[in-house]
Amino acid sequence: FIQNNGLNLDNLIHFGSDGASIMVGRKNGITAKLKELNPFFTSVHCISHRLHLVGKDAANEVQYFKKYEAICKKLYSYFNRSYKRMLNLKIIQESNDDPQLAILNIINTR
Repeated sequence: FIQNNGLNLDNLIHFGSDGASIMVGRKNGITAKLKELNPFFTSVHCISHRLHLVGKDAANEVQYFKKYEAICKKLYSYFNRSYKRMLNLKIIQESNDDPQLAILNIINTR
């Protein structure tokens, strides 16, 4: 990829990833391959991804949060499956002078 796109490996000094073994494996990971080409190359497990994993692990230990998450998923499914329901939600938001916010799906981190 680097050579095919005309990038200079000498300019590539650091890499952040999700911590998957394909990225940071000591023998065959992307980081190991890049270190073979540039011994000064460094890498780090992305702090945002790590923070998300910590939050997920902590939340899995709290029964209240599991119930809260299940309710949020049900709300998302209820409104997302029907244009009419979504329209009614917008009407309610307008009548209460609330900002029109969309209900987002909960995405899990592996």
